[in-house]
Amino acid sequence: MIAAREYVDFRIVVRNDGIGRFYSAWQAVEEGVGKKLLPESEGVVRGYNFVSGFMCESIGDGSQSKVYYMIRSDLRGTMSPWVVNKGLSYTLDSFVAAIAKQMAAKG
Repeated sequence: MIAAREYVDFRIVVRNDGIGRFYSAWQAVEEGVGKKLLPESEGVVRGYNFVSGFMCESIGDGSQSKVYYMIRSDLRGTMSPWVVNKGLSYTLDSFVAAIAKQMAAKG
């Protein structure tokens, strides 16, 4: 059985920086602070996210966008690499679909 994971992250979101970019970045709250803010849940493994984020940038006449996505995460505990890769693939697909939907709504 695969244990559930939880993360305590600090996130910043900038919706429009004035030159056609939308971005978000996050990093785990330091472990001591994270435990004080949100004690670990019983039976759940607390993972750790290093500096991660994404940026969506309009290109050309604004009808297209480039998306840059970077994540580095320590899932902690024991987990098979194929499970991790399968989960990340699904997450990335969902993320790109959500960004495309958001961009279409603004177009």
